Amino acid sequence: MRREGLYSSHLSTWRHQSQRGELAALAPKKRGPKVVVSPLVLENRKLVAANARLTKKLQTAELIIEVQKKVAALLGNPIPKIHIGEENE
Repeated sequence: MRREGLYSSHLSTWRHQSQRGELAALAPKKRGPKVVVSPLVLENRKLVAANARLTKKLQTAELIIEVQKKVAALLGNPIPKIHIGEENE
């Protein structure tokens, strides 16, 4: 470090400046207007993600049910169709 002209006193000075926050002013800052995202937009993003996740889960469940129906039919024990919304008498 001495070959480059750096001494331990430089390091200790830089550490003290860093601890006091003096070097934070030298850090690069983002330019341009601040982006403010509405809470409604955040809520919408969460709901869209949840909807996509649940849609994928439903498709997987429906596929599994179809496979189970086909296996039951092959084994000679078909599963009867149940219509949701109709009352069974």
